[in-house]
Amino acid sequence: MNLAKHTQPVLNLLRLVIWLLPLIILYILFYNQQKPSGYLEAIYNFQKNPLGLQEESPIISHLVPKSRLYPPKIENNYQYQEWHSDPIYLDLKMPRVFETIEIEITHRNKYNIPFSFAYQKLATTTLEWEWEDLPNANPVQSPTIVWQKSTFSTKLQNVNISNRKLRFRLSAPTLKNSHKTIDIKEIKVIFKDKYAK
Repeated sequence: MNLAKHTQPVLNLLRLVIWLLPLIILYILFYNQQKPSGYLEAIYNFQKNPLGLQEESPIISHLVPKSRLYPPKIENNYQYQEWHSDPIYLDLKMPRVFETIEIEITHRNKYNIPFSFAYQKLATTTLEWEWEDLPNANPVQSPTIVWQKSTFSTKLQNVNISNRKLRFRLSAPTLKNSHKTIDIKEIKVIFKDKYAK
């Protein structure tokens, strides 16, 4: 019995797998990094992993400074963070250039404290930090104890992008020294470009 004759198809299949596997891995890495679909969605929701550490998002940073937020709390199997002093910031990292961004913040505003959401824009003066407020697509009309969503969107052409990072500010001037909070449950970010469906 000729063993080489029977093992030849197996060897050919093994060679094919060895050639195709790196190509498949490269394609997956390219797709995950470049998002040729033109659409990228990321969610940050204050959840902790099994080790008790807060989950990191590769796109959305933690809210900072931490001194203006209470540690995350648990309610009905989800976590949220109480924002007690003004302002707070978050950074977003884009894996590549997109044309527009939409940010959806799930929050609970029990005291109907007005807040704004702004992006750091390209400097037009000598000031290092210039901010442009974004309109809220779902303005809150009255205090509520239920979770609601505020949506903000803009084109990225006027946003200050440094090393593919964008900085945003949440501001509620009347929050400071009021002993009141705005609860933040989730931040969802959607990047889109002209290829997005």
